Amino acid sequence: MAVACGTAIAAVLGGMYIMGRDVKTKEGQSTVYSNQGNGLNGGDKAMTSSDVSAAVSGRGK
Repeated sequence: MAVACGTAIAAVLGGMYIMGRDVKTKEGQSTVYSNQGNGLNGGDKAMTSSDVSAAVSGRGK
């Protein structure tokens, strides 16, 4: 039973790795943080709650 679980986990992880490589090949190394954002120092990672609210409601800076 343990061998079957280990094999299934390895197969799923291998499939996810292959799919990830395929997507990066087709779509490139895209990242949501490559462009300047509206938050602190221009990054979306440091957006305050008011920054997020403004971005969601379309009242961006």
